Amino acid sequence: MDIVGEKPQPQVAKNSEGFLKGNAELIALSLRFFDLTMIIVGSMLAHLIRFNDIELGAPYKAALVIALFASATIFPAFEIYKPWRGASVLTEIRTIVVAWLTIAIVLPVIVYLTKTGDDYSRLWFVYWVGSTSGMFILSRIGIRYVSRWARQKGFNTRNILIVGAGDFGQRVSENLQKNQWVGINTIGFLDDSDSNQDRVINGVPVLGRTSLLPELTSSTDPDRLDSLCKTLDCKSIDQVWIALPISEEKKIREVSNSLFDSPVSVVFVPDIFVNGILNHSVDNFAGMPVVNLRSSPMLGISSTFKLIEDIVLSSLILIATFLPMMIIAILIKLESKGPVIFKQRRYGIDGKEILVWKFRTMNVMEDSDKVVQAKRGDSRVTRLGAILRRTSLDELPQFFNVLQGRMSIVGPRPHAVAHNEKYRKIIDTYMWRCKVKPGITGWAQVNGWRGETDTVDKMEKRVEYDLEYLKSWSVWFDLKIILKTVVCVFNNKGTY
Repeated sequence: MDIVGEKPQPQVAKNSEGFLKGNAELIALSLRFFDLTMIIVGSMLAHLIRFNDIELGAPYKAALVIALFASATIFPAFEIYKPWRGASVLTEIRTIVVAWLTIAIVLPVIVYLTKTGDDYSRLWFVYWVGSTSGMFILSRIGIRYVSRWARQKGFNTRNILIVGAGDFGQRVSENLQKNQWVGINTIGFLDDSDSNQDRVINGVPVLGRTSLLPELTSSTDPDRLDSLCKTLDCKSIDQVWIALPISEEKKIREVSNSLFDSPVSVVFVPDIFVNGILNHSVDNFAGMPVVNLRSSPMLGISSTFKLIEDIVLSSLILIATFLPMMIIAILIKLESKGPVIFKQRRYGIDGKEILVWKFRTMNVMEDSDKVVQAKRGDSRVTRLGAILRRTSLDELPQFFNVLQGRMSIVGPRPHAVAHNEKYRKIIDTYMWRCKVKPGITGWAQVNGWRGETDTVDKMEKRVEYDLEYLKSWSVWFDLKIILKTVVCVFNNKGTY
């Protein structure tokens, strides 16, 4: 709600230029030594558990030295020590654990190449990797709690001005207020619109026009700042956030140019990231910064982990279900004429057609421009087929599709081509789900959006959950969905 009137006292920490902020490099260096210490402690703890002796033998000391040198190179490569302000703790934890596991993979390779495997205990190695991973996780959680406490007390905070008090600037301010743990204090807006002057928007005052920027950001005299901002009470302005629409390119340039002589940091928040963006990545192409507005969330090392997850899990599942699949195949042949496997054209990654395999559950083989979804009491479904569909056993052959690289275990469920062509014209974001491999199970399915989609509303809801999965993907998220799928199979109410 907008309140127009006298400008209130902004709640700004007076000691925001305290120890944490003024010693950022020292803190980062200390964190590096802390991480190295945890690797050392982890190796000694593992040795104590395995051999009941904390003193490392010569081979184990050699492995430790290699790990320490490797971490000095690999951890910075994973940007472990960059500022994590604004990022989730899960993202930070995932990054450092993946970096540590990368080192853990390197060590066995070195042992194999040097033929020194007999010098090491495998259990010691497992205990070392596990205990150190645990310490990394606990340390990052602890640091987050300490950081939050420090920011609540006024330490390690940033005072910012937002240029632009329009709808977009207000959304930026609201988002920062909702996430106060990031330690960003919005002390005011600057805006050139006459209608925005002397306003207080969600508790944040409009201090004046953008022409005040050079004085506000260059003055080192608190009295001068106080006279310019009236009741503004802060020692310095740390950052200027430009929250103007892309259409105001001229004004963005003017604001940026006016800050050339200012020591404050300038952050540009493009409004293209507010609506209609699945994922994005910023790259350098031929010397130009380019933004991919619909980037796959599974690139680089993420795609590698996703592939390993698919290969390992699908292989284990196929081995475990080999005998049941053989029995199902025989029963299908005995019950009705037709092939055991039903192959249907569906859209795979990037919208390319793939053939998806399922156990045949109907007495028809529909794969034309019109495919009718199964309904309750559908006469096309065989007696055995009804059981297979209710228990999801008809999906088992799709694990072969996973090994073929056509599908993933977890991802947006693939729809028949006819349904894709229908809904892509109705739902704007429908085809975004094709940025990754389709899955045997997915976030939409474990949340109840499976089975027949006889209305546009149902399909929109399924797409909504699919896009949420794409935005939030992680290996842990996949494992959560797999576990929930197992529960859903025993409580199946939506498949006919």
